[in-house]
Amino acid sequence: MNHCVFAPDGKSGAVVLNDGSLWRVELPGKEMTCLHTNIAPTARVGISNDGTWLTCVDEQQVQVWDFPRLRLALTLPGVANAWTLVKFSGDGDSFASGTSDGWVRVYGTRSGRQLLALKAHRDAVLDVALSSNGRWLASASDDATVNLIEVAGQGTPVQLAGARLSYWSVAFSPDSRRLAAGTGEGSIKIWDLVSLREVATLRCGSQPIKQLAFHPDGDVLVCSTSDGGPWTIRFWRAAPLAEVDRSTAP
Repeated sequence: MNHCVFAPDGKSGAVVLNDGSLWRVELPGKEMTCLHTNIAPTARVGISNDGTWLTCVDEQQVQVWDFPRLRLALTLPGVANAWTLVKFSGDGDSFASGTSDGWVRVYGTRSGRQLLALKAHRDAVLDVALSSNGRWLASASDDATVNLIEVAGQGTPVQLAGARLSYWSVAFSPDSRRLAAGTGEGSIKIWDLVSLREVATLRCGSQPIKQLAFHPDGDVLVCSTSDGGPWTIRFWRAAPLAEVDRSTAP
């Protein structure tokens, strides 16, 4: 197994196996249904917050599945440079993608219509996030910047403060009032999106912040770091952003 994801209700999930096949898994019985047999073994999967949509992305294509009905709803062909990731908006109505040459794109989930296409970075896009209402796109890149883009505006990205190393991860708070970004040097930057001011810096050691997520109630921010060994997971209170727990996973 190369990648897996659980549906929000915890009753099902999707996995990509080493042979390049995509499967739906029912829990707890572990019944498996094959969805596709011709994807790259390195493909990554994601499920929308309501469990309706599944994405499967590899370097050559993005597939969008109607997850409850086990039906392929949409296929987006490859772009000039490899897809790197896909993320849904909070309401599942749109999804964002990044590529290895710094482009970001946003699509309507049902229609597949391209809502935004923009050369946002000089280097590879390492993470993207859409705000809960789909209005804002944030992107993190190897070029040491985080960009904030209004999807409907199609305008110039607002470049937030840089770091000494690349940014690895981004996450919006559920109310879309804050943006968190994890750096390659082990810190998390928090911006207020009304004033576009940096309001906090959280220290998490010296390893890259590889994943970030807000709890759905917005009160807790979770980050994970790893230097190739055990993963360290930290939990922060979103207000006043004090570290409340820390655990190390094997």
